[in-house]
Amino acid sequence: MQAQVYKDNRLIAGDIRVAGTYLSRLVGLLGQRKLEPGKGLLLTPCKQIHTCFMSIDIDVIFLNNQGQIIKSIADMKPWKKSPRVSGCCQVLEMAAGFLAEYELKEGMVLRVD
Repeated sequence: MQAQVYKDNRLIAGDIRVAGTYLSRLVGLLGQRKLEPGKGLLLTPCKQIHTCFMSIDIDVIFLNNQGQIIKSIADMKPWKKSPRVSGCCQVLEMAAGFLAEYELKEGMVLRVD
């Protein structure tokens, strides 16, 4: 399953793989050597992530059920674990630099279709 992410009705990520099963969430971005612009992973449901066994840095965006950014982590390195984020329903994993490129901040609302 694929999704797209919009900020203020502007497409900012057009190739998002949705991981909605236990196995697809477990595999996540393992094996990725690079994330191309506009590509990422949406983990749903999800409240916490780790980057064990990964080889790339990622930006992590925690969303509530209205699409509001309730926490973000820029440039999360491999072999790290995020905090468990209360109220989080989905986690968007993008290439490092995505948060800065689109000036995404906590409190903003994204639309995921």
